[in-house]
Amino acid sequence: TDEGLPPVPHQFWVDRLGFQQPDPVTDFRSGGVLSLAMMVYMVESKPVICQRFFTGDTAVLPFGITCINVTDMIAKFLMLAKSTDRMEA
Repeated sequence: TDEGLPPVPHQFWVDRLGFQQPDPVTDFRSGGVLSLAMMVYMVESKPVICQRFFTGDTAVLPFGITCINVTDMIAKFLMLAKSTDRMEA
């Protein structure tokens, strides 16, 4: 693309940004738009923290799917998810 990022689908999204599939859209099914908004917020407001995901020992932690999963867990805990009417123990 014009910004220098590879197209979707592409292995870059798995190897560099920590999504599970070459097309990141498939990973957002569980967390939806809220996950995307949280990921954008983290990258824009906490770039130093986000940079840790890509360097050093924490580089093994996949940033994309981690953001999606954490957002999904918080939404379920706060009962924001559509299908959640009770907490699972």
